Amino acid sequence: MKVIHVCLSCFYIDNSSYQENELVKRHVEKGHDVVVLASTESYDDKGKLCYVKEGTYLGSDGAKVVRLPYRSFLPHKIMRKLRFYKGAVKVLKNEAPDVLVFHGLCAGELISIVSYVKKNKKVRFFIDSHEDFNNSAMSFGSKYLLHLLYYRTILKIVEKHLPTILCVSIETMSFVSEMYGISKDKLEFFPMGGAILNEEEIGKYNTVVRNKLGIKDKNLVLLHSGKFNHRKRIIESLKAFKEIKDDDAVLLIAGMPLPDVEDEFKLCLSQDKRIKFLGWLNREELIEILCAVDIYLQPGTQSATMQQAMCCGCAVLVRDMPSHEPFIKGNGWLVGDDDDLVEMYRHILIKNNNLELMKKKSYNLAMNMLDYSKLAERIL
Repeated sequence: MKVIHVCLSCFYIDNSSYQENELVKRHVEKGHDVVVLASTESYDDKGKLCYVKEGTYLGSDGAKVVRLPYRSFLPHKIMRKLRFYKGAVKVLKNEAPDVLVFHGLCAGELISIVSYVKKNKKVRFFIDSHEDFNNSAMSFGSKYLLHLLYYRTILKIVEKHLPTILCVSIETMSFVSEMYGISKDKLEFFPMGGAILNEEEIGKYNTVVRNKLGIKDKNLVLLHSGKFNHRKRIIESLKAFKEIKDDDAVLLIAGMPLPDVEDEFKLCLSQDKRIKFLGWLNREELIEILCAVDIYLQPGTQSATMQQAMCCGCAVLVRDMPSHEPFIKGNGWLVGDDDDLVEMYRHILIKNNNLELMKKKSYNLAMNMLDYSKLAERIL
């Protein structure tokens, strides 16, 4: 089948492991003819916003990528918020997709995409949403001008022609309902997932990684990862671990500190030899590391690495928020914003008699809910 993923409301970043990349990759692996229609916005290797050239090329996920520029009837800084593009419908007409997947709800170009689908009724149309109150509508202008006034109006124009909206979290469902006035009956939970590794692969990488890092079989390994700012609670996490006097515990840190925490981050690393800083890892490297981890830590804001950690059989400690509730079923811990991380870490490090069972529950839950191969089949 010809499948087009439209990433005009969100980023499409080559050599990444975001949901869009993973779904595209799975469709390519299944032998479908896949095209990605994307903006020129991207991120560079340092995680900073950048722009790539418009044009067509073979992307890192194996699909043809068509990068479209913004239309220019208003200044660029405005158009990048309104999100109208040159040539989107022309590409659809030339490619004639059987399946069309629109990622995100926040783009004026959604009007032309829906118009195309209305005229081509044999096209199977899917749309998802990643927006929630943790990542969107966080300033007065964003909330009232962009989301409530502009994006809501766009969605009201096309609402009766939209299929069920696939929401990546419980909080996304709440956001779409409250901010855009979409009925909850038209929303479906469609979680971000991960790559399921078999137990033999997990065992192999566990041995390789622990040997490479000088970690013994008896060591209990924790991992905190991401682009660290104060909302990730990375400093609280490092300080709490330092208070736990357990020589068999190892804390791995994968990612990069942002300026608001960088100085204190470096100081904390220097004060405890049990903490190993791995730097920024690519997707494959991170998956290998996760196979050697017992407990994945996410006491602050969300990260899709949690789902991949479960796919690698890690127990998880995550922030107590609605979006995490579907993933905690006897396989980890929920920690509130006001909870004492020292006491929480002491509890999981000392009272971990059921850890192997919890890791197994994580793995089983991931197989049932988070396998990207199964999720990709849902949108065909």
